[in-house]
Parts: sequence; C-alpha cells; structure tokens
Amino acid sequence: MKHYSCPKCQSRLSFDALSCWHCETELGYVFNTDSMVSMWNLPTAVPCVNRDILSCNWIVDPASNGGSSLCPSCRYTRTIPPQHDAENREAWKKLEHAKRSLLYSLRSLGLSPPDRIQQPATGLAFDFLTPLPDQPAVLTAHASGVITVNISEADDVRREQRRASLNEPYRTLLGHLRHEVGHFYWDQLIANSAFLEPYRQCFGDERQNYDQALQSYYNKATNREDWRDEYVSRYASSHPWEDWAETWAYYLHIRDALDTAAAWRISVSNENLTQQQMTPVSNGAFYSQITSTWPELCEYLNAALRSAGVSGEYPYKLSEPVINKLGFVHQVITDYACIEHHVGPVTAAAVQDTAHYSMPH
Repeated sequence: MKHYSCPKCQSRLSFDALSCWHCETELGYVFNTDSMVSMWNLPTAVPCVNRDILSCNWIVDPASNGGSSLCPSCRYTRTIPPQHDAENREAWKKLEHAKRSLLYSLRSLGLSPPDRIQQPATGLAFDFLTPLPDQPAVLTAHASGVITVNISEADDVRREQRRASLNEPYRTLLGHLRHEVGHFYWDQLIANSAFLEPYRQCFGDERQNYDQALQSYYNKATNREDWRDEYVSRYASSHPWEDWAETWAYYLHIRDALDTAAAWRISVSNENLTQQQMTPVSNGAFYSQITSTWPELCEYLNAALRSAGVSGEYPYKLSEPVINKLGFVHQVITDYACIEHHVGPVTAAAVQDTAHYSMPH
C-alpha cells in the first residue's frame, strides 16, 4: 500500500510501522485521517491495547470510542483463539494484520462497515476459531455479518497444501477476508436494494439452492475447464453468491495492487500511476485500468517474482463477462461512496440509476 512519512524526520514508512527505522520515533496510525503520528504527540488518544500483543500500530481515542482502548480494527474481532498456545497467538497476529489491511482498503474506497454497536444483528464481526478434536469442523464463512475464519489458514504450510489440493492460483489470509467481506457487502448493498435485479442480470439468480449448487460444484470441480469464459475463478462458477464474493475479492485485489504500484511510481500502459488510483473513478477510467493497466502490471509482477526465484504466473486475462462483473462491483461501490453518511442497505430512493453497470468499450 502507500507510503507514509515519519512526522519527525520525514523518512518513508510502511503501513504497519511501530517506530521510525531512522530516528526511532514511536509511531501510531490514525485510521480516520489515514495518517502516521508520533506517539508522543497524542493529547487524548492512546495506543491500541493490542499494540504489544499483536504489533498493532493503530491508536484510539477512548472518549469517542465508548471508553474502549481497542482500535477501530481490533474492535471488530468478537472471538480470538485460545492464548495458551504460542501457535494460536501467532495465527491471531497474522489474522489481525490481514484485517487491518482489509479495513484500510475499504476506507480508501469510501466504505465503512458498520460494527455490532451500529447494527447489533447484522453489523460486521470476526470470529477467529480453533479447530478442536471431536468437534464440528470450523469452516471459513460469513453469516449475518459474522466472518468466521479457521485459524489454521494462518499456517503457511497448511494453506499451501489446501491451495494445491483445490487447484487454486493463490490462497492468502487477506484473500479470505476480501472474499468473506464480499458476502457481507452483498447483504449490505445488494439484498433488498435497487441493485438486486441488475445483480441478477449480471451474476445470475441467487435464489437457486445454495447447498445443492455447492455439492454439484464439488462433484464436478475436477472437470470444469470452461469457467474462464464467464468467471474470475473456478469457485465463482458454483453459485451467484460465490461469483459476487470472488469478483468482489478480485476487485479489491486489483485496486490494492494499483495503489501499491502508484506508491512506488511504477509506470505501465504509458502512464504514471498516481496515488489517487484507489479513489473511485469513472466507468470508462476503470475499464481502461482493468483492460490495459492491470494486465501490464501483472506482467511486471510475474517478471519480478521470477527474478526472485519464485514461480510467477499471476492470472490477469479477463473475459468480457468478468470485466462487466468487475464493472458492476465498481459501480455499486462508487454509488455507495457518493451517499454521504449512509449506513445500511442502499434503497431504490437512494440510487437514481442502476442499469449502467455494463462497462463501456
């Protein structure tokens, strides 16, 4: 993601910096203003209570946070894994780091997910659960605002084994959170909104039986080779809900990659990427990004990986149906971001036109 500057010596800093590498000033990240500040210059704010435990560099103002010392990211976590085990603690740390990155991305796009205080029944929350012997399997999933993650996904070896067994191009913690928050935002932005019918035209009818669709998908997963014609991933072909979540996750992936490229001033497609890449842009500009800028950036990323001795064949060839689905996600996010201070599902009265999701050529 983008760089920050040390408030004392102006050295370049990363998003998760706890202190300046040059002058050793202790630092804190202010989520609401997207800024890095000195910990010695906080009149009312304090470090997140998880700073030492999780290396969380976010700060919080307890007076405006109901007296809580949990930062804006940590407060979304409802359940943590048992802390008597060092492996569990490390898994929790990795999960929280991925969640902070996710929330940064959402904020950059004008999205601010409601928590369980704002929406007690459907607000966003995270349960990081440990699989236990003789207990039902812990499945990474979303239900009514709660994102459950099996903490074994934080184990790099196990996650890679699952990736290989499922024939996935990549599998990451951040990717899981992007996907599951896509389900959350389907509930928030699509269900019971003016976007619902256009969504069905673009992704299909979500009212088809979900369990049967997944069962059918897993029975045929090994011989479905035509998914690239219409879907961003093989799993997206299983059901319209999963198609939306996979496309949403890929959209966030693209925007984050463009944001990072802009921070490093990488030039592709005869244009210098700017730090405003994460700001919602017009449909035409976004179409240009994903058909021209994005493929060239992928070629660069693959070349950079290969030069480091890592197999780099990142997928970037997108079919026209996939481009239109990404355009639909882009339109939903852009329209939502324009509705200032709006919380909850977008209503028909709030959206004047929802039939313009097809990307221009």
